[in-house]
Amino acid sequence: MSRPSSTIATLLGIVLCWVAGASALNDVFTYQGEIEKDGVPFDGVCEFRFGIFDSPSGGTQTGVDQTASATVSRGLFSILVNTNDAFDGTTRYLQIAARCPSGSGSFVSLEPRQQLTAAPYAFFAREAGSSAEIDCVGCISSPELADGAVTDQTVAAGISYSKLTGAPTALPPTGVAGGSLVGSYPNPALAPAAVSSVEIADGSITESDLSFTPGTVRSVTAGAGLDGGTITQSGSLSVRFGTSSDSAAPGDHDHSGTAWQVGGNIGIDPSTDFLGTLGPQALELRTGGFRSLLLDPTGGGTVNYVAGAADNAATAGIVGVTIGGGGNGTEPNQARSDYATVAGGRGNQAWMDGAVGGGRGNDATGLAATVAGGLSNEAMGESSAVGGGSGNLAGGELASIGGGADNQAGGLFGVIGGGQGNVAMGMYATISGGGRTDEMNPDSSNRVTDDYGTIGGGGDNTAGNDSGNPDDAVGATVCGGGSNTAAGPHSTVAGGFFNGALGDQATVGGGTINLASGPQSTIPGGILNSAEAAVTFAAGANAHATHPGAFVWSDGTNFTGSLAANSFTARASGGFRFIVNGNGDECSLGSAAGWVCGGASDRDFKENVAEVEGAELLDKLADLPVHSWNYKSEDPSIRHIGPMAQDFHSVFRLGASDRLIGTIDADGVALAAIKELHRIALDQAAELRRLNERNADLELRLATIEAYAESRQGGAEASQ
Repeated sequence: MSRPSSTIATLLGIVLCWVAGASALNDVFTYQGEIEKDGVPFDGVCEFRFGIFDSPSGGTQTGVDQTASATVSRGLFSILVNTNDAFDGTTRYLQIAARCPSGSGSFVSLEPRQQLTAAPYAFFAREAGSSAEIDCVGCISSPELADGAVTDQTVAAGISYSKLTGAPTALPPTGVAGGSLVGSYPNPALAPAAVSSVEIADGSITESDLSFTPGTVRSVTAGAGLDGGTITQSGSLSVRFGTSSDSAAPGDHDHSGTAWQVGGNIGIDPSTDFLGTLGPQALELRTGGFRSLLLDPTGGGTVNYVAGAADNAATAGIVGVTIGGGGNGTEPNQARSDYATVAGGRGNQAWMDGAVGGGRGNDATGLAATVAGGLSNEAMGESSAVGGGSGNLAGGELASIGGGADNQAGGLFGVIGGGQGNVAMGMYATISGGGRTDEMNPDSSNRVTDDYGTIGGGGDNTAGNDSGNPDDAVGATVCGGGSNTAAGPHSTVAGGFFNGALGDQATVGGGTINLASGPQSTIPGGILNSAEAAVTFAAGANAHATHPGAFVWSDGTNFTGSLAANSFTARASGGFRFIVNGNGDECSLGSAAGWVCGGASDRDFKENVAEVEGAELLDKLADLPVHSWNYKSEDPSIRHIGPMAQDFHSVFRLGASDRLIGTIDADGVALAAIKELHRIALDQAAELRRLNERNADLELRLATIEAYAESRQGGAEASQ
C-alpha cells in the first residue's frame, strides 16, 4: 500500500486560496506532499480522505471527513482541503488516509497526523471584524501600526474615536491645503515649483521623462586629441594630430598596408605578413569574452593548439598537442602527453601520441592509441584502437574493438567486432560479435581465453580452456550458437547449444549437449552424443563412442555404445538399407534373420545381353580352384570356403576388379551352372527312360525266348 516518504511526505505548505467569483476568503487550503508505493514514487491517481482533529492521536474530530482524488506525478501531489470552519484559534491536526490507485482496496492511514501551522489560522482572522472582539487594553500600540495605516475608511462607521488611545476626537476637517500642496483636502496636489533638484535623485529623470526635444549642447570638455578646457555656451576646440595615444589621426589616414582589416586585406605576402606573435608568448583568440583558441609555442617549432571550451587544457610542459574543440566547464577535453590529440566531444583525454576523435568520456591512454568516438571507451594498449560504442576497453598491444558495449580485447592483436560484454584475452584472439545471453549476468558473454582462438558470434560461448595459461588450448574455435565451449587445442564447435569440443582437434558440428572429448573425435550434430576416445565418431541421438577408432550411430531409441576399438555400431530400429549404385543395387537388414541383398535385374538397366554357354561355363567352373581359408584379421579358427578373387576373375572375366567377387557375378555363375546341370540332368533322365524302356523290351523278348526254349526242351524230353 502507499505510504508517505519518511523525509518528504510532510506538510510542505498550507496557503489561503480564493474561490473564483467570491468576494471573501473561504475555508479551503492547499495541501502538497509526496507519496511512495513499495518504496518507489507513485505515478497515477490516488484517492485521499482528510479529517481535522484537536489532538495528534485520538481526540475529537472537528467537522466531517472529506474525500477527494488527485493526480500523483513522480510521487508529488497537490490537493484542496476544506476545513469546514474547524479553526477557532486552538491547535488542529490533519489526519490523512489514501488508497492508490483510486478506488482500489481500502484506505490506509498515513501516520502521524500533521499539525496545521500558522497559515490556516488566518481563517480565524476574518471573524475578528468588530471592535467588540478586541477587548484587551494596550494590545495594539503605535509601533505596530504603519504611519497612515488607520484612515477614516479603515474605521467602521459609528465607532467613536474614544475607542483609540491618544487619538484625536475627530478627523481633520476638509479645507484648503498649504505649504507645497495646492487645492483642498482630501485630495490636494503639488504646488508649482514645489519640487527642486534637492527632492530629485541623481539619474532619476531620463530623456523620455522630458516634455521637450533636447537642443544645442552647451558644454564640452576636452579629451584625448583635443586641446582646451571646459567650454560652455560657445567657444572652440583644437585637434592634435600625431601617433601618440593622446593624439588623433586625420580622416584620410589609411592603415591598410600595415593593419589587418575587418573587410579583408589585399597584397599580402605570406613570407612577411602574418597575424601572431614574435616572442615566446601564446596567442589567444576570444569569442563572447571567453577563450576559444589558444596557440601556445612550446619550442623547437612546435605549438600546442587548444580550441573549444575555455576549460580545455594541455598538461603543463608537454609539446605538439592538439585539442580541436568541444568540451565544457565540467567536462573539458584534455591532452595529457606529448603529441596527443583530442578532436572534439567532451570529457575526453589523450596520452602519449594517442588520439580521441570525439564522443564523451573517452580515454586514449596507451602509446599511439586511438578512440574514434562513443561513450566511456578506453584504448589502453600500445597502438590499440576503439572505433566507438560504450564502455569498451582495448587493453592489449595493437588490440582493436569496432564498437558495441562493455567489450574487452586484452591480448596482443586481439579483435572484437562488436556485441556486448565480449572478452578476447589471448594473442590474436577474435570475436566477431554476439554477447550476453542474460542481460543481468556479465559472465554470459563470449570469451576467448587462449591464443589464436575465435568466436564468430552467438552468446555465452568460450574458445579456450581458461586455465590461466593462454597457449595450452590454442586455435580453439566456436562459430556461433549458445553456451558452447571449444577447450581443446585447435578444437571446433560450429554451433548449436551447450556443446563441448574438449579434445585436441575435436569437432562438434552442432546440435545440443554433445561432447567430443577424445583427440580428433567428431560429432556432426544430434543430441546427447559423446565421442570420448581418440579418432571416434558419434552421431544421431544418445550415441557414445568410448573405444578408439569406434563409429557409433544411434536413432535415439536407447543408449548405444561402441562395441570395441575400430568397430562400427549403428542402431536403426526401423531397419538398415544400403543402395550401392545408380542401378538400384541394395542390401537391407530388416530383422536379425539376416541381410537381403539384391542387384538391379531390370532389363532396362542392361545392355550387350548375350547367352551363356552352359557346358563351357561348367568346364570353366571345373577349372576354378576352391579352398578353405581364414581372413588375416580373424582368428585362424574362423574358417571360410570359396575361390580367390584373382582366380575367379581369371576364369570368368567378370566384375571390375580382380580383388573382389561381386555377389551378382557369383550368383550368376552358380545359376548358370545349375541351369546347365539341370539341362544335363533332364537329358540324362530322358536317356535313362529310353534305356529303361529298351531294357524292359529286351527283358520281355528274353522271357519269351526263354519260355519258348523251355517249351521245346520239355517236348524233346517227352519224345525221348
